[in-house]
Amino acid sequence: MASILREAGLNIHVGRYSIRVEDCDNFAFQAYGGDLGDPQIEADADTEENMLRDAKQVSDVLGNAYLRH
Repeated sequence: MASILREAGLNIHVGRYSIRVEDCDNFAFQAYGGDLGDPQIEADADTEENMLRDAKQVSDVLGNAYLRH
């Protein structure tokens, strides 16, 4: 996931169990690493417009990589 996001030009931070998209207000892929279960996406923003912008940006990247989300 990290390489897909990076190759699309997003700035990310890879933690032990999460990947945070730093270009967005608060967008992270959680529960990565170990056997923590299925990964989860956590996202929020200060405004609806920011949330829609961030969600579209990440969704476009995932869609271009043919990842169901």
